[in-house]
Amino acid sequence: MSEGMRFLRAHPVILALLTLDFCATFFGAPRALLPVYARDIMHIGPQGLGLLLAAGGMGAVVLMPFQGLITRIKRQGLGVALAVIVWGLCVVAFGFFPNPLWLGFFSWLALARQIWSA
Repeated sequence: MSEGMRFLRAHPVILALLTLDFCATFFGAPRALLPVYARDIMHIGPQGLGLLLAAGGMGAVVLMPFQGLITRIKRQGLGVALAVIVWGLCVVAFGFFPNPLWLGFFSWLALARQIWSA
């Protein structure tokens, strides 16, 4: 553990990316609220909840062929920052539009997650 901490102190860029990933995932993960959205806000029942839970995975599978383009980004740090911004905007949009657009927002969430995880 101490060796890992020394490594992070020696490589501040990696520490910054890990911190950015943690904050985006911890503060912007709507997954725990999906049952409440499905039942109380969207009124879509268990089948709709299943779609909500699967939408991120479906988006990841659909957008996976574009993963190869990510390695060609010259300024990868900027790409990660933009991906986190897209993630946050899609989470906000999901909150504002509780209608069929949510599936599209979750697909874009999956793309943003794939970019910053690459």
